[in-house]
Amino acid sequence: MSQIIRLLLILLVVETGYCGYLVARRMSRPLPVLPNAESTDSLIMEEYRELAHEAETGYAPEWIRLGQAFLGQGMYAYAENCFAEAARQDPESAVAQSSYAFCLERTGRMADSTREYEKLKFMKADTSVPFTSPKHYLYAIGRNYLRQEKPDEAEQAFLQNTDFQPADFQRAKLLLRSGRAEEALLIVERNLKESPNSLYFGFLKYLALEELGRDFEAKQAADKVE
Repeated sequence: MSQIIRLLLILLVVETGYCGYLVARRMSRPLPVLPNAESTDSLIMEEYRELAHEAETGYAPEWIRLGQAFLGQGMYAYAENCFAEAARQDPESAVAQSSYAFCLERTGRMADSTREYEKLKFMKADTSVPFTSPKHYLYAIGRNYLRQEKPDEAEQAFLQNTDFQPADFQRAKLLLRSGRAEEALLIVERNLKESPNSLYFGFLKYLALEELGRDFEAKQAADKVE
């Protein structure tokens, strides 16, 4: 009889400990923050609630899905919380990291955004998400520096991203603004070989030629743009 009682006591202790573990684990899990239901479309709100329940009981992928739902409606602050939690749960997730950095960028925290984008250099890109690739996050870093009015840092970021047309375009503009029209023209001409009908690079070509005093060629470039 004493052995049975002992076994029952051991079983009770184990069950109590396990229940305590489950309660502690549940209490330690973060809860998704949802927008005010009164100011949100009822159908969208219902979707948020379903995704929030999945995130609450799930892991990084579920938090990412909820964040992407918020992102689709421009709710960057709510999305930021989701991606930050996803990145905390899965530090190797380039999707969570790039999305978190993007939300910081959208809410005007450029220095914080750049710091988070920089972490992507040590992660494996996800081909299904553009901003996890070096071309895209380096461009985003350069753009952040532009918004902070740091042209030298921006130029260096774009320089690391040569042959990515958006970065080449921004770098050529910076070169023109700093009086380096010859360097800008080299970048412009290289890109026009790939995209001969680009209005963006065509206009920069006109500006560069005008800056260099090559008036006849500048007029030709302007006519082509027009």
